[in-house]
Amino acid sequence: MKSLILADIHGNLAALQAVFEAEGSWDEILFLGDAVGWGPNPEEVLSLLSEQAGVFVMGNHDRNVLKADQTEENGTYDALWMKWSRDQLSSRNLELLSSFSPSCVVERQGLSLRLLHGDVIHGENDRLWPDSPPEAYKTLKNRYHELHILISHTHVQFERSFKGTRFVNPGGLGQPRLGRALACYGVLENGSIRLKAVPYDAEKTARDMDRLPLETTFIREWQSCFRNGTVPDFYNIRDFSPLIKMGLR
Repeated sequence: MKSLILADIHGNLAALQAVFEAEGSWDEILFLGDAVGWGPNPEEVLSLLSEQAGVFVMGNHDRNVLKADQTEENGTYDALWMKWSRDQLSSRNLELLSSFSPSCVVERQGLSLRLLHGDVIHGENDRLWPDSPPEAYKTLKNRYHELHILISHTHVQFERSFKGTRFVNPGGLGQPRLGRALACYGVLENGSIRLKAVPYDAEKTARDMDRLPLETTFIREWQSCFRNGTVPDFYNIRDFSPLIKMGLR
């Protein structure tokens, strides 16, 4: 059996298509959240996912798109982007997105796998990074008893073992952040997880951003980020340079 481990597609159709083309065949998808939001192709991405068997976990952006106020006309660019994303979705794909589950456990190929998007460690905005302190890993190890924890949300591909528990992040499929336009993902096959990445047509994604009815400067900033495999500085997520120096993607 072959399972694709995907996360953080963020409405990036070209990146998802590149992964599917690279793999050719598989049995199911283990999805760790954020199919939509912060991307130009939410409807197309969900339509592709609707054709797949597997387990789908809800991410924070999926949740935000679902609860976007349909009548809101003013607000931040991000709020307007979420509203636009929801407005693109067919009733069928809204139903699909609503069906995504919270964190769950699956048994695959002799492995007990905890699937989750992001998880609060010590505070509301905490994420699990490859360079997070041991206390962060300890917190999640104590919270969950599975020996394999598949987690996303940071858009950084890595694996790390902590006291017998293996933490695996397949990376940002549709929104890499370490300076390379790569679609990152994982493959579970023959009881082993491999982390992989393929180049994709980031220029197509950048062009598709012109569909958004948002301010031109905001769109141009995001287009540049898709081309360069980064995230706009104004989100102030963290300093990514230490992760780049570690050779991560």
